Amino acid sequence: MLFNADIPLLTLIVFLPLAGVLGVLATRSRQWIQVVALISTLATFVLTLLPMWQFRPEQAGFQFVEHVPWIAILGISYHLGIDGLSLFLLPLTGFLSVAAVLVSWNNIRI
Repeated sequence: MLFNADIPLLTLIVFLPLAGVLGVLATRSRQWIQVVALISTLATFVLTLLPMWQFRPEQAGFQFVEHVPWIAILGISYHLGIDGLSLFLLPLTGFLSVAAVLVSWNNIRI
């Protein structure tokens, strides 16, 4: 097993880029902005690759499901999962994020 089932992998994939944004906003140095942006997108990309090794195509429905009651009184919950199509779209999005940071490397201005 590549990762612990107790770690909310999909939640990390969703919120790690937001942490990168906060890191970029916290600095004024152009070089640090580039480094923080690249590290956060690379880390997110690596996390998007992990489900590829654990996904079971013979299993129907969503996998890596995370379900957390959010506002229980209203019946609202936080629910994530990966199906066969999103399994490939997830790393594609991660790769494109890294590519976008690298393409804009010399265009970052403060």
